[in-house]
Amino acid sequence: VRSPTIPPVDLDGAVADARRTRLPAAPDAASYRAVITGMLEELETLSRRIDPDLDPGTQRVLTLVRNDLTDLRDG
Repeated sequence: VRSPTIPPVDLDGAVADARRTRLPAAPDAASYRAVITGMLEELETLSRRIDPDLDPGTQRVLTLVRNDLTDLRDG
């Protein structure tokens, strides 16, 4: 029997990552795109960790967020 599992979250690491990816005080378009590209890469990593047949809701959310971020990056 397979069931979806939620992996543990490294909150200290997540906070450190957020601090590293924070935009500068006056971001330019290139730094804005770089942060969004990093977020898209993280979403891709998450997408590979889930089974869309077992967790279609998460797959839908990832797809919606990926589409919004792509529009922001390319727009």
